[in-house]
Amino acid sequence: TVTQLSDGTYNATEITAAVNVGDGQGKYWKIATDNDIILVNSAGNYGYNHAGDPGIWAVETDASGNLVLDSKMIIVGNWTGSGISGNKAGHICLDINTTNNTCNDTHRLSEFYILAPGSNIYSSVPAYADGSGYMNMSGTSMAAPHVTGALGVLNQMWPHMKGKNLVNLLLSTANKSLNGYDVNVHGQGLLDLDEATKPQGALGIPTTGRTNGKVINVQNTYFATGTSLPSQLLKLNIMTLDSYERDYYIRLGASILTKDIRKISDIDMMMNNYAYSLISSMYGNYRQGGTYDFDFLVINLQTGENGNGDYTANISKEFKLNNNTTLRTSIGLINEHDTWIGNSSYGALAVGKNNITNFGQFGIEYKLPKQTFTFDYGKANTNVNTVENSLITRFNNIETQAFSFGYKMYENQRSVWGISISIPNHITDGKMYLRIPESRTIDGEINYTNIESNLKTDSFEKDFGFFYNHNLSNDINSSIKFKTEYRHNISGIKGQEEFNLMLTYSKKF
Repeated sequence: TVTQLSDGTYNATEITAAVNVGDGQGKYWKIATDNDIILVNSAGNYGYNHAGDPGIWAVETDASGNLVLDSKMIIVGNWTGSGISGNKAGHICLDINTTNNTCNDTHRLSEFYILAPGSNIYSSVPAYADGSGYMNMSGTSMAAPHVTGALGVLNQMWPHMKGKNLVNLLLSTANKSLNGYDVNVHGQGLLDLDEATKPQGALGIPTTGRTNGKVINVQNTYFATGTSLPSQLLKLNIMTLDSYERDYYIRLGASILTKDIRKISDIDMMMNNYAYSLISSMYGNYRQGGTYDFDFLVINLQTGENGNGDYTANISKEFKLNNNTTLRTSIGLINEHDTWIGNSSYGALAVGKNNITNFGQFGIEYKLPKQTFTFDYGKANTNVNTVENSLITRFNNIETQAFSFGYKMYENQRSVWGISISIPNHITDGKMYLRIPESRTIDGEINYTNIESNLKTDSFEKDFGFFYNHNLSNDINSSIKFKTEYRHNISGIKGQEEFNLMLTYSKKF
């Protein structure tokens, strides 16, 4: 005997009679759910607007307001492929507000109702039915096994998942894109096992040793380099967790990218007569500072805005070896606030701040009346700090070096041209150590593996440049500059090439 309440729910007198005498039926199923057994219940085939008994007890609560069956009962309706056959997802009320003729229940049956294929399903039957033991049948009794099987697949893939989470996963991933979808008819939608096996929520990389510990969002993790591509990590799979603590595996290389971090080319420094620096000109972000010439030595100091952020300091001194030959020397350091020799990384690959590079450089300049030959060599050592909750545990012995050869020809007072051949700063030695999550246990422990990644550059960049400067003879305030450069293995990426041309005309007014 069922009547509809004013809020659209239903009153079944047999049900309310049992509830009113304290005989809610959930207690008879509770022994199963207390042992983490999921109850998959057919909705019934009578065509009612509401689910049938015993699924209606999925929403029964105890004196504290908690669900008696702890969200471990799921109700299955029959999806024909175009609609529903059998009982729908309407709600049978357990606690009726007789004054307002409405339902006081905290939960609705539609929260636990899901659809699955149940029409013309070829399934096993008693052999006496037709002698074969199999036949086509229809009804919610054919739909429910699809849900049971789906729960079994998910439990096999992720045996750590408790019954309550399995039910919630299946219900939350059901397909609601149904024609005329109505929660009181279709419940949570149509079973979608494919979606249920996909990650739910943001994927995170665990760093604390427990699946319920802190994770770092995969989307916030990256490693951008311009000096060394850790190639042995590119194909390495690491474990990530979704919001249900399910393990999925992604390629770490997807978070590693290369970028061109060069601030100025060697041919530009030569063409514009800048003080040559193989290392300090390449890295750091500076806003203020200057060069101080004390005749016997030169000091260069640069910092970020208001003295914050990156800073560099170096001392240079020249030694005149003879009338034609000069030895140039320089020592210094760079403090990079957020990077290390131009590399940056965040999230699960984060490193610490204030990473210091100490460097030394020497060069030979040989001058003839109209020609100048230069050779420069620089070497550096970098110390990189690490942070907690990062896969990177430490660095060891990061060494870099750079070479440059230059030639200038002064044709006359107005024209000069030159060439440069250089190998920009690159890592020649050094290791990065990582602790990578590789699997999880049923009880939530993370299994890690330790990785030693060699940072030595496999292929280093080679740059070839040419420039020509000419002041026009009829106008000392006009000039033409031409520059061309070919770069091979840019940023250490084998085969990546670039060819640049620049033509500039300048006129002073």
